[in-house]
Amino acid sequence: MADYDHMPSADLPYVMFMQAPNYATPSVNTDSFGLRYSTGPDGQQFGLKDLENRSVNLFVGGSTAFGVGASHDSHSISSRLSGVTGEYWLNIAGRAFSGKQELILFQSLLSHLGDIKKIVLFSGINDLTLHYLTPDVPKPYGGFFHWTTFRRAMALAGLTKNRRRLATVLHPLTGDQVDFSRISAHQIPGAVFKSLFSANNESVVSWKEQAERQTQRKDDLLPLVRNNLRTWKLLADGLGVELYFVLQPIYNWIDKPQCNEETKLFAELDGYIHNQYKVLKEVLNRDMHDWYARNLEAICIDLKIDYSDMSMMMSGRYGEKDWIFVDRAHFTDAGYGIVAEKILEIVSSRTG
Repeated sequence: MADYDHMPSADLPYVMFMQAPNYATPSVNTDSFGLRYSTGPDGQQFGLKDLENRSVNLFVGGSTAFGVGASHDSHSISSRLSGVTGEYWLNIAGRAFSGKQELILFQSLLSHLGDIKKIVLFSGINDLTLHYLTPDVPKPYGGFFHWTTFRRAMALAGLTKNRRRLATVLHPLTGDQVDFSRISAHQIPGAVFKSLFSANNESVVSWKEQAERQTQRKDDLLPLVRNNLRTWKLLADGLGVELYFVLQPIYNWIDKPQCNEETKLFAELDGYIHNQYKVLKEVLNRDMHDWYARNLEAICIDLKIDYSDMSMMMSGRYGEKDWIFVDRAHFTDAGYGIVAEKILEIVSSRTG
């Protein structure tokens, strides 16, 4: 996991961020586009540039599709599918990508791709998580990870040097509640006092209250997801490509007792203060799964997209001796092998 934790990111137009290109470690390696290398049917490593004049299948998604937690590139889902099917499965995944970022990445790389046969979208969790982490993002655009950092940096970039210094010094007190591009000097003390009073009133309850409000507004997420999937469907039909949507699993949604390793890892992660860990642990429960899966399936049926729920496919089949998760969203090598087998069942049932 240290190889993944130390992986730098690259700032890119439109997709905002991407894993750095040409990253090389014993566990995980990326090509010149920042895509993770996969192992081909011949056992050789391949990236995007190696697929000229070859038919290819695409495995699209966020960090789980990327394969965070796999001990080697050959253990990612795309590599395992390549080895079993005898076809090339390219890993087109971005760590922490939303559904819209997945779509934009595909559009950006389309001119480098030849004959595409199948596209598997292994996705869904990040959009649901971002609904809770970015409640202030204007509709209909949808949020992305690091949205708050990006917005703050853009706000600072437009300030004069003196105002930038002032905003930097006072931000721990005011948060994002003060617009330093507009406020006058005599208004600043009152604004700081107001921000402090507001923060003291909210205290530790603010996160829970925000999560509760966003749960009440969870239907607001569905038009965004539907729009992304509708665009995928239009592109796939235009290209003559088989399209599959697989709702990626998380531990909370699978009926599986924790093994010793999972218990220790989850306990460590539960001590982190970042809100995304709180969402995965506290918010994305079984009731949330039932609501989300039901609505995603209805959207896919309406759009004529092949839909599968990986949590349901895995639930109740693994016990306390099976170590398949490294955290609540990512897998061990054994876990990725299980998921790859299920993906193969999905695509084989349609083509066979």
